[in-house]
Amino acid sequence: GVLPLLIADAKAVIAGPSGIRKAHLSKIFDGRLRLKLGEFIVKFIVNAKYTRLPYFHRKNVKIEKVDYPLITIVAQKDQKRIALGISGLCEFPFRSLEVEDALNEECLSREDRIKNAIWRLPSPIIKDLHGSTEYREFVLKNTLMDALQL
Repeated sequence: GVLPLLIADAKAVIAGPSGIRKAHLSKIFDGRLRLKLGEFIVKFIVNAKYTRLPYFHRKNVKIEKVDYPLITIVAQKDQKRIALGISGLCEFPFRSLEVEDALNEECLSREDRIKNAIWRLPSPIIKDLHGSTEYREFVLKNTLMDALQL
């Protein structure tokens, strides 16, 4: 559930022994939630404009709709810029501004934008029982091609 919140620049309200504080989710989520001992998230705050923007969501599975997700991608377009969140590709879910910068280079073809984005992934593509590195990259390329049509 973290991907849509990451691309919507959500803020988290955090309660803990020191009281209540707010933080951008991108500052406390780095592959996993980074909270201080005894803290927990009370709620998320999302600017209402993000609820009206065009979006893309695809949960790719290998066999059936009920299978374990291979890769999940969410994207949202604000003006001409696409924000992107991915899980199941690397060891952790992420939003990468470097990947987004590559995808938003409109002077390049979609194929080149996707190739550049893959070069900028924050971590190697994983392989497991659900899919090889090569299969995940294949699914990623095709899904990004669809997401770029936002």
